[in-house]
Amino acid sequence: MRRLGITGIGMGDKGVEKHGKIVYGALGFGNLKLAVHRACVGKLFEAADQVFDAEQVYAVAKSMV
Repeated sequence: MRRLGITGIGMGDKGVEKHGKIVYGALGFGNLKLAVHRACVGKLFEAADQVFDAEQVYAVAKSMV
């Protein structure tokens, strides 16, 4: 069976430091993605006129890691 992905990163890695970088595997990323989604949706309820672009979503995600 051929393995796909980035060599050295396990599917379940969740915020693991490898080679000086914090890495997430395919399965380990799901919880972070859901948490970022929930945080952004929660912020939308703070004011009705907000719109989040990619940079703002990235800033939310970066503050969570």
